[in-house]
Amino acid sequence: MNELEMLNLSVNWIFGINVSRQTIRFLRVEGRKAGNERIIYVVGKAIVMYYPKLNTQKYYVHHRQPVTVIEVGYHRKMVASA
Repeated sequence: MNELEMLNLSVNWIFGINVSRQTIRFLRVEGRKAGNERIIYVVGKAIVMYYPKLNTQKYYVHHRQPVTVIEVGYHRKMVASA
């Protein structure tokens, strides 16, 4: 059980960014799916997927150590982080 589960807290929005070439990716989408355009970046131990046209975020907060690299798969359907 992690600290958030023990305190019964939840995340609504993640602020901040760790900037380096390995920790930020811009995914541009052409045509009708332009609303799926997104920016994927790292904030400490969290991975944030921000949809600028929709002003929403999705995030993964289960890393135990700070994230140092993220990579997007060839077809842009998977993201790996370490």
